Amino acid sequence: MTDQKGTQLLLDCLMTTSPDKIPTSLENLSPQDWEHLWDASSLHGLGPLLNYRLYELGLLTDAPHNISHKLRNIMRINARRNILTFNQLGNALQALNNTGIPVIVLKGAHLAELVYPDTALRPFGDIDLLVRKEDLPGALKSFYALGYSPHWDFDIQNECQRAYHMPPLSGPGPLSIDLHWNISNPAYPFPINPRDLWDRAQKATIAGQPVHVLSPEDLLFHLTLHTSVQHRFALGLMPICDISSLIYRHRNTLNWILVKTLAHQWNLKKCLFLALSLSKELFQPPIPDEILTSLQPEDYDPITLQIIKEHVLAGRSQLTLNLAELLEGESLSKKAIRFYRRIFIPPDVMVREYGLPPGSPRIYLQYLSRVRTLLLKNSGDAIEFVRRNPVALASARRQNQITALRDWMCTP
Repeated sequence: MTDQKGTQLLLDCLMTTSPDKIPTSLENLSPQDWEHLWDASSLHGLGPLLNYRLYELGLLTDAPHNISHKLRNIMRINARRNILTFNQLGNALQALNNTGIPVIVLKGAHLAELVYPDTALRPFGDIDLLVRKEDLPGALKSFYALGYSPHWDFDIQNECQRAYHMPPLSGPGPLSIDLHWNISNPAYPFPINPRDLWDRAQKATIAGQPVHVLSPEDLLFHLTLHTSVQHRFALGLMPICDISSLIYRHRNTLNWILVKTLAHQWNLKKCLFLALSLSKELFQPPIPDEILTSLQPEDYDPITLQIIKEHVLAGRSQLTLNLAELLEGESLSKKAIRFYRRIFIPPDVMVREYGLPPGSPRIYLQYLSRVRTLLLKNSGDAIEFVRRNPVALASARRQNQITALRDWMCTP
């Protein structure tokens, strides 16, 4: 976790209110201030965006040589990475277009191409695409023909019952493809109908290919779901920056009445209220006060936002949720039961997670490998707990608070 001053300098630089005005906090920075600012941007994966904003504000030349060098370097690295990724994306989209399958480009690629001012500013770790459920077989066939293969064998109908996208597809290119049929997991209590997403989808060009993208209102909900429920605010500042940048980009056209209507209709009122409240506090995008007032749940406790803020500002969590649950709170017997369930997951889950043939004896051998892998992965954090490291304990406490908060967000 970086220091508070570096984080605040980063927020001041990236805020969307008066983006052309140089914040007074960024004037006359000391060499140590610049180091803290760089550390904060690195922690949250926002180096390319920081480089752009400093250049836009005319402050990049004020940075010490070592800092400006690192900022330009991270910008070049991400620009090269995104060029490769967009080439891969363009080939995948062309394959779908050649077979007449409509596609909606989701999240990272949409944000990089159409929300941020330069495609090099938004790193992304996979390619998320959405097709209609009936087009899943044809889309998968197109990707298989390009050399992609799933991480495990699967049945489309079974996957649609348990997940909102197919298993990741690896193949030509640096990133895997997640092929979605919806933006919300079937197990979540959020009745999002994919047909509504398609009805509001907008035409666009991404990676040189004609595609569709979610409407700004639906993208706002997708980003909210992704950061709040799916990842429990454990991805640092970038998802909040995405939400703020989206709102600023569409500040003159975003339909807040529709947003409010969908929040109630999809049971996403609590998730959206927290995401918007945090975005406004950290980056100050133009969110109408009356929207936040209308979305605020009756049982909302203001301490909740402070808990989430501390969790987000701590950066992308390195402590696994499972380990946090095991090592903080509960009785020893309950921890033992939870530990057993984490290790000995059901055989059908083992089949999907490790790509094994159903009924294979290798499933049971894989349990031994799983024990070894989990012990190696979590041993360092476990040692820090034994030593009562305050940073590790605070991380576990925050994660368990967020886990409990997730249950609250999923209730009407």
